[in-house]
Amino acid sequence: METTASAPGTHWTFGADGADFRLAAEALRIRMAGLHDPMLAVSSSDIQPLPHQIRAVYEELLPRTPLRFLLADDPGAGKTVMAGLYAKELILRGDLARLLIVAPGGLVDQWQDELSTKFGIHTELLGRGDDALTRHPMLVARMDQLARDDELHAQLARSEWDLVIVDEAHRMSANWWSGELRTTKRYRLGQTL
Repeated sequence: METTASAPGTHWTFGADGADFRLAAEALRIRMAGLHDPMLAVSSSDIQPLPHQIRAVYEELLPRTPLRFLLADDPGAGKTVMAGLYAKELILRGDLARLLIVAPGGLVDQWQDELSTKFGIHTELLGRGDDALTRHPMLVARMDQLARDDELHAQLARSEWDLVIVDEAHRMSANWWSGELRTTKRYRLGQTL
């Protein structure tokens, strides 16, 4: 490759690899795309969201920072789509690097598959005896696995996440009995999260 000498007194040359420049320019374009397209996750995902899903994500969830929110809707209303849109939008804006999805065991594969195919968000499943809570930035975990394993629960308490999504959060309930609050392991997991 031929390099072009710089003018005397300057430190800049035009001898760099053009492919590297194009890669850096494309990365900057993608990073700044959200400034010009406030709904970038919609156009870059394999979904056709319904109006109530767009309203929930772009008018209710995204404007609230920091967000502590319970998204409770009828079955079939598309809560998974809303959660995926929200997560992808945060990723595209550079506000989400660590994502934890906590779901009942029967739904973890569905979460992993839908995040990957519909939103391009690639996650790992939390395995047994795994230190994935610290190794993987995008993780899907079984609710009962986290609730019942004291070591995992302790690791979770020490970990930090930009976004935690709990599917079927109503399973993390407690009850009052004779004036005493009786908690479950799932309830304590919810407190930790």
